[in-house]
Amino acid sequence: MLEGLTVPIPATTRWATTLAVDIFKECREVLVAKMRTYHVEVTRDGRFWLIRIPEINRSTQALRYRDVPVMARELVEIMEKPDGAEYALDIEVTLPSAVQDHLARAEVLRAEAGRKQSEAAAESRAAVRELLSQGLSQREAGEVLGLSFQRVNQLVNSWHPRTRDSPRRR
Repeated sequence: MLEGLTVPIPATTRWATTLAVDIFKECREVLVAKMRTYHVEVTRDGRFWLIRIPEINRSTQALRYRDVPVMARELVEIMEKPDGAEYALDIEVTLPSAVQDHLARAEVLRAEAGRKQSEAAAESRAAVRELLSQGLSQREAGEVLGLSFQRVNQLVNSWHPRTRDSPRRR
């Protein structure tokens, strides 16, 4: 597969790591240069997955999504007869707009949940610090709040950009 590829090897072994990286990069460049990539456009069409490969201007279908790569490879091999040559498939699935809308909404909700979780942690830190400022020990604050001593200690020593104070060390 890599016939004709020669890589000089230095006489010393102290460059072994650098040499391995260089060999990998050179082999990858040769493989990428020799390997053809077929773009596979996949859409749902009724009960089937419609598979279109623009490079060969042909289409096929699969009943299950897991069969898409198999069907795409079979189509390429039937139409192109690559004779054992290496090739890659770049599979891109176009989802229905309703599904894309749900995914976009899920992403917004995940971001919102992250912000809310950050706010909740800030409020927990404030509650712990308020109890400590009233003279409670960390152990007592933990008992009152239903938190472990370790969690109280984490909250006390954590820094949050909104509070602009550095962690308090004990």
